Amino acid sequence: MSFRIGKTLSSKIDKNVHRSYAHFTYPIMAILLFWIGMFWMSESFELPWLLSYLLLINALSFFFIAIDKVIAMVRDERVPEWVLHTLALLGGIPATALAIHLFHHNRDKVSFRIVLWVIAGVQVVIILFWHEWILRFW
Repeated sequence: MSFRIGKTLSSKIDKNVHRSYAHFTYPIMAILLFWIGMFWMSESFELPWLLSYLLLINALSFFFIAIDKVIAMVRDERVPEWVLHTLALLGGIPATALAIHLFHHNRDKVSFRIVLWVIAGVQVVIILFWHEWILRFW
């Protein structure tokens, strides 16, 4: 009996240690992929930096939603929601919305969707004000 309790406690500790790595692994992977992609796009295609940034951040957002969906089907570990929200906040909201629709992922999680709608609303307001500011001063 005590061996079983000890084994259960040990497996929970191992699982929590493994989960804590996910909070560092995915953000580091996103940062590395972002900078490698920015360097590659600027060297290969000579795109304007804003276009390169938006293409890349949306590709990363789509990629991480897809990764999270695959991981969710296979095991308990997930990409932390704050990573997905941060990518959406940094400009990846179109790809995040598309990936959620295509993969039917996190559709039932109301809190996740509310945060995404707030992010989208804030971004629309920022774009409208920025556009108005550009028209006024240029």
